Amino acid sequence: MKNISNRTILCLIVVVSLVTGILFSGYKANAEENPSEHVVKEEQKAVLTITDPSSGQTWSWNLPSQNIISSGSQTRAAANHSTIFVSFDAGEYLQKTLLSLPSKASTINDNITITAGFTYSMNASANTVTIYSAFGSTTPKGLYYATDRVFYWRNPGSLGGGKFYPTTNSWSYAGDKKPGQYYASLPPKAILDCNVRVSGMSSVRSISVTCSL
Repeated sequence: MKNISNRTILCLIVVVSLVTGILFSGYKANAEENPSEHVVKEEQKAVLTITDPSSGQTWSWNLPSQNIISSGSQTRAAANHSTIFVSFDAGEYLQKTLLSLPSKASTINDNITITAGFTYSMNASANTVTIYSAFGSTTPKGLYYATDRVFYWRNPGSLGGGKFYPTTNSWSYAGDKKPGQYYASLPPKAILDCNVRVSGMSSVRSISVTCSL
């Protein structure tokens, strides 16, 4: 009887181990196949990239939410239209890329305010977005100043967009006012590329900032 009892217990242990292993493997496979159920990634609305043209070195930041203004109450927004734009002082970011330079680069405390965005309307029932205007600015506050500006707006759902070369520190351009299907993976956006120089120095940095809906 003891032998039978021991064999029965051994069989039960083996069965329980097999079942547990199968359940764990199934859970692990499900977790790997569906990572979004376990990891939530914050959607980024504004990204800044700074490049040193001479060396090719690049720095990138996801701009914080407090630099992104989004509502229908902004003065740029017309009736039934909403506005989204990013506005930030680029000085602190530029400073991080200039620390290796000699001379007064390490003591620069000035700023240049960068803005890029657009005015739009969204039809929730049709899941479409219409771009009415796009705007931006590069406002110097001291030694920094912007050159070689190139400004874009894009509405992938309508295949709409524009490319412009602003010659002043602020600008606004009309959109095509065509509704386009909204895709989270290809959202409407405004992009500003420019070079930022330091007055009295030969150093230059290329800036690219993207503001997405």
